[in-house]
Amino acid sequence: MNDFYDVDFSCYDFPSQIWDMLSWKEILIRTFILLPIGVFGIVGNCLLLHVIYGNRTLQTPTNYLIFNMAISDLLVLLCCPGLFLFHEIFQNYKLGEIGCKADGMIEVSLLITSVITICLISYDRLTAIAFPMKARLNFKTTKIMIAISWISGLVLSSPLAIFRSYQERHWKNFVESFCTENLKVLPLYWHVLVIALVWVPMAVLVFCYSMIFWKLDRYEKSRKKRDNPIQIINKRKCTITLFIVVLSFILLRLPFTALVFIRYNMLQNSEMNQVQGSFHVLWYISHFLIFLDSSLTPIIYGVMNENFRRAFRQTKLHKLFCSCCTTKDFSTTVGIFTFGSIKTRNNYQLEPRNPIVTNRKLLTPNWMNFEWHSKHSSNKSQKVFSRDEKSQEKFKSTESFI
Repeated sequence: MNDFYDVDFSCYDFPSQIWDMLSWKEILIRTFILLPIGVFGIVGNCLLLHVIYGNRTLQTPTNYLIFNMAISDLLVLLCCPGLFLFHEIFQNYKLGEIGCKADGMIEVSLLITSVITICLISYDRLTAIAFPMKARLNFKTTKIMIAISWISGLVLSSPLAIFRSYQERHWKNFVESFCTENLKVLPLYWHVLVIALVWVPMAVLVFCYSMIFWKLDRYEKSRKKRDNPIQIINKRKCTITLFIVVLSFILLRLPFTALVFIRYNMLQNSEMNQVQGSFHVLWYISHFLIFLDSSLTPIIYGVMNENFRRAFRQTKLHKLFCSCCTTKDFSTTVGIFTFGSIKTRNNYQLEPRNPIVTNRKLLTPNWMNFEWHSKHSSNKSQKVFSRDEKSQEKFKSTESFI
C-alpha cells in the first residue's frame, strides 16, 4: 500500500467539504430517475425468462444463450442500482471490508458474463445465416459455453476482490472511510478490463454482423429476379436488429468503461480518495446507461422477435391480462343454426334478422347460409318468425311453417 495512508492526519482538518449524506430531495431525484429503468428491466427480463422456460419450442441453443443473458441482466438490475445509489447517497463508504471487496467484483463479473454471451449469440447467428453448412452450437456446447461465461466473469473480476481494501483516515474533525486499490497491480488490470469489456466484444459484433449483412445482401441479389418481397422484408428486419444491437452496445457500455479508466487515473493522481466536480454527473449518467442497456434486452431479443411474441400470447400470464377484454357471449349454437343473441359491452342484445317465408323458399340472410324449400306450393301471405323458443320448436317440423 501507499505510505500516504500511514500518515497521522488527526491534527489536520478534513480538506474538503463535509456533507455526510445527500439531502432528501437529491436522494428522491436520483432514485426516481433509476427506478423506472430498474422496474421495467426486471419485469421485462422476468417475462423473457418465463416465456423461454415455459415454451419447449423456444428451448433452443440460441435461446439458451438469450436466457443466460437475461439472467445476468436481471442480476445487474437487482444488485447494482441499489449499491450504486448507496455509494452516491453517503460521502463515506458504508459497506466495510466485505462490501469493498465484493461490490466491484459483482458488477464487473455480471458485465463480463453479459458481454461474453452477446458475443456467443452473434457467433451463433453468423453460423446460422452466413455459414449454414458448418457446425452450429448444440445443447451440450451451449451449456459448456454458458458455464465458461460465468467462470470467466468471476476470474476476470477477482482482482477487484484481491487488490482492494477498506481504509479509514482519522482527521481532526472527520473520520473518512473509503475503498483503496493496489497501485502496483490494478493499473495493468484496468487496461485488460477495458479491452475485455469494450474492444474485443465490439470487434466481434462488428465482424459477425457485417458478415451476416453481406451474406443477406448477396442472397437478396441472387433472388432479385424473382421479385420476392419476403427476402427484402427479412433483410430490412435483420438490418434494424443488427443496427440496434451494435448501437446500443457502443452508446450504452462504452461511456461506463471509459469513465472507469478515467476515474482510476484521477484517483491515482489525487491525494484525496474522492473525485470532485462535474465528474459525479458523468459517473451517474454512465451507470444509468449501463442499467438501461440491461433493461433493453427483453425488447431487442423478445419484443422484436415474432417467435417470442407468439409464444408470449400462449402463456397463462398473457391470457390473464387479456381475459378482461373478452365480453362476447354467444348463447346457443345448434349445428349450423345459431340462435339467441349477442351481448355488447353496454348489455344491448342484438337479435339476428328474421327469415321470411315465401311460397317457394325461405329467404334468409347470408350468415345462415342455407335454403328452405317448402313442401307445398300454395299461395299464402308472408310470415315472419322470431327467434324465440317457440320458433325453435316449430323449426324442427317443416309442416308447421306451412
